[in-house]
Amino acid sequence: MKNIFGSTENNIPKILRSLGDIQIIENDGLPAQICSLCLQEANSACYFRMKCQESDKLLRKGLKRSEFVVQVKDEELQDNNFDDLFDT
Repeated sequence: MKNIFGSTENNIPKILRSLGDIQIIENDGLPAQICSLCLQEANSACYFRMKCQESDKLLRKGLKRSEFVVQVKDEELQDNNFDDLFDT
């Protein structure tokens, strides 16, 4: 068991708040301990969430770039005679 509020190296309350969308308040009468398996699962979920966010960011950035890629077709110019367009 590990004290939720005792570690500053990995901010357990912040991880639990973001993953569980729950309130974590010290001295609120609720247990202040987390088992090592739950902590490991929380860290794994936090890592997965971060990877999803990074991937989403990269994919959206790539999508924006590809939307504005313009390919120019290389063609020979023909000598157009526009005389027939005008009445003389």
